[in-house]
Amino acid sequence: MEALINFTKEESSAILENETAATDSNLSFTMASEKPLPIDTTMLSLAIWWLYRVCVSIILVIGVTGNTLNLVVLWLSKELPFVPYVYLRGLAVADFCEMPLYMAYMIEQFCIHYTDRSIHLARYQAHVFLTLFNSFACASNLLVMTVTIDRWWSIAYPLRAISLRTHKTARILVLTLYAVSFLLHVSDGFMFTVEMKTDSLTNKTYYRASWNYEINNNVWYSYVWGWAESIISKVIPLVAVLVFNPLLLLVFRQSLKKRQELTHSHITNAAHEQKRQTENRQLTTLLITIATMFIICIVPITVVTLADRMVSQKILRDKIAFSIFRHVANVLELLNMTTNFYLYSGSNGSFRKACKGVFGRCFKSIKTITSSVGTQELYTMNTTAQSSRTASTPGSDRRKDTSSFHREASDIGYASKNAPLLQ
Repeated sequence: MEALINFTKEESSAILENETAATDSNLSFTMASEKPLPIDTTMLSLAIWWLYRVCVSIILVIGVTGNTLNLVVLWLSKELPFVPYVYLRGLAVADFCEMPLYMAYMIEQFCIHYTDRSIHLARYQAHVFLTLFNSFACASNLLVMTVTIDRWWSIAYPLRAISLRTHKTARILVLTLYAVSFLLHVSDGFMFTVEMKTDSLTNKTYYRASWNYEINNNVWYSYVWGWAESIISKVIPLVAVLVFNPLLLLVFRQSLKKRQELTHSHITNAAHEQKRQTENRQLTTLLITIATMFIICIVPITVVTLADRMVSQKILRDKIAFSIFRHVANVLELLNMTTNFYLYSGSNGSFRKACKGVFGRCFKSIKTITSSVGTQELYTMNTTAQSSRTASTPGSDRRKDTSSFHREASDIGYASKNAPLLQ
């Protein structure tokens, strides 16, 4: 399966049915039949519990926060005008959309008992979740590859790239990558089918996503389309980043030396050139950091994907160590989707400046709205209090106030009659 939930058929069925239960008190794991598990299976269950209930929970909290802030800064800031930030905006959208999808999946897996799952939930799990999640994951990988190649091209061949590297071209390319990713993973919606089951203990009917043997045994679907998915979504992005990331570092150093020589020969533009070099250095450092994190987190899941395509599942399912490695690879792939905001903030001064600008405007707007609301409330309170005092004034006092008003008005009229006319 080309997914973060990259389980074998048997592991998928076990997790989809929640057949493995964890006892929090002593971390002993038993099957639903209450039969003791073998030692190796217990180790696998313990690893799954720690990885998905502990590590993934922490990663999701960090990821939802970081991806939300990342999306806000990249879309609202006007201080990030360069073409690579167009690709980073598309990457932020993909990472942001993956978080609620996976969070809903984890809530459904660990908070809803398998006998309480409705047919609608089973249909979503079988036909919608994998397609959406794998499509966004593929788009994320392709965008990391694209922004790495784009940066290398802009530094190595600046004169050729300047006419083609426009914001419009970058937007079209981002939309194209999204379209390719979704078309490539439409078939994931047929990998599982909805099956009606009856619980043997409670005699309760429930629905689950079951492995679709008919379509998965099809040669064209399992091998041709499956290999195409694996190569395009995993292998090509990883190989491209592995190749172009060192090349980017090399050409950047060469370009930096040439720019320093030009700066010394043109003293009048030294300040402007120094600022430009700083911006280019920060942007290149940011992209190299992203690519390095991508390599660390995607290599394990790529190994798992290739192993699933080349080795029989009957052999892999008996390898407990490989099963644990599979789940670790899943968690690392999720980690790759949650760290971009923190990488941007730590490696790019322009991004930190953009964060201050965006959040500074937000805090200023909130302060303005709060102060205006407070002023309106104070005005309303004063008006109400004055109305209350007027309403509580006795009749004699009101007549006294009225007569004094007439006296003041007559005095003013008398004074105005005797005042000299202005020439």
